[in-house]
Amino acid sequence: MKKEEEGEEEGRRKKREEEERRRKGRRKKKGKQRKKGKKRKKGKKGKKRKRKKRKKGKEGKKRKKRKKRKKRKKGKKRKNLVLLDDVAQFTHSSEFLLACWGPITSDDPLEMGADWLRRSQAAVDQSVRMTRFLSIFISICVVYCHSKPTDKKERVHHGEPLSNLKHDDSQNFDYDHEAFLGHDQAKTFEHLSPEESKRRLGIIVGKIDDNKDGYVTEEELKIWIKKAQQKYIFDNVQTQWNDFDTNNDGYIGWEEYKNVTYGSYLDSPQEDGDFNYGQMMQRDERRFRMADKNNDLYVNKEEFTAFLHPEEFSHMRDIVLQETIEDIDKDGDGYINLQEYIGDMYSPEKGEEEPDWVKSEREQFAEFRDKNNDGKMDRQETLDWILPEDYDHAEAEAKHLVHEADMDRDGKLTKEEILEKHEVFVGSQSRGCTGEVSVRWRSTVGPIRDCAVAC
Repeated sequence: MKKEEEGEEEGRRKKREEEERRRKGRRKKKGKQRKKGKKRKKGKKGKKRKRKKRKKGKEGKKRKKRKKRKKRKKGKKRKNLVLLDDVAQFTHSSEFLLACWGPITSDDPLEMGADWLRRSQAAVDQSVRMTRFLSIFISICVVYCHSKPTDKKERVHHGEPLSNLKHDDSQNFDYDHEAFLGHDQAKTFEHLSPEESKRRLGIIVGKIDDNKDGYVTEEELKIWIKKAQQKYIFDNVQTQWNDFDTNNDGYIGWEEYKNVTYGSYLDSPQEDGDFNYGQMMQRDERRFRMADKNNDLYVNKEEFTAFLHPEEFSHMRDIVLQETIEDIDKDGDGYINLQEYIGDMYSPEKGEEEPDWVKSEREQFAEFRDKNNDGKMDRQETLDWILPEDYDHAEAEAKHLVHEADMDRDGKLTKEEILEKHEVFVGSQSRGCTGEVSVRWRSTVGPIRDCAVAC
């Protein structure tokens, strides 16, 4: 009985195992079928996704390229407009806006007029600063272009005009003010009261009268006007003086100048490309000795001015001539021929057509520069070219001022005559429209007259 029961149990167990195997097999088949279906579905969707990704990838690359181009353009604009941003800051500065648009708080016509003048001057100053900045910006752009200039090199030292203003005394004396005082001082006087302006003019008259005889001659006026016009030169000398006067004794010795200028070359004497520092130092020493009148190898401020600006001093004319010939005379014969003359001004590029001004210079050389028609310029001909005897603006203005103020027609001016005609020499602050205003007019047949008009 036991054996039969055991056999039945084994049979049941085997059936259970077979049923479990069948169930597992069915589950596996169903699982495989499900996986195959999913793969098929995924395959279709995957292909679509891949296509979309490819499209997106192409579009993304295009977008990236566009962004890079925009960034490059923005970067260039930023670099090119750095200076223009600074200019914009000038025009939008609080000082500029207040000068032009700030409220006027006073009802007094005198104060209103003075306030308006101050505001207009501030606006003009800002405009001048902006103009200077723009000129610097433009010059930087020109240098950045790396284009070879076709403008000629200017070696002729012309006398500069005394003012850029129009000289028309029937309208105003602004030209005479700038000629007599210089541009900056003339602007300062415009903000002074008439009393203060006359007081300062009296002090200036004492400085002009060099021999202290109580009279101002045409020659003394001419010297004064030239000094006023050359103030920028003396300002330039003053800025460099402290750099070279290393021991602060009031003089600059040749050794001081040489050590400051050529110190690095003296420590390691090596030539740097096109610059021959040895020759440059010899050339500077020769000019220094020419400017040093007492030959002690020490120069004061006047002598140092002659060293830095030799073209402004008659005793330095020979050194200017010698340096010019050395620069242009390539064959070393001591003369300047036509080829050397043109070559100093113009270096043509391949295939470039010669500008009209070069053709004009060839004609100028043949007709006016080479006076003896030997095909070259000697020392005198070169001197006449670079330092011509031009119209003397200072002398003409001195004669004009004497003519305007000389009441007794003795050819010279007293202090009283100058102060009587102070409006010719210096300006002053406008009084507004509360009294009499001096007006200068010319009749159709008569001379210039002064009168007072009530406003």
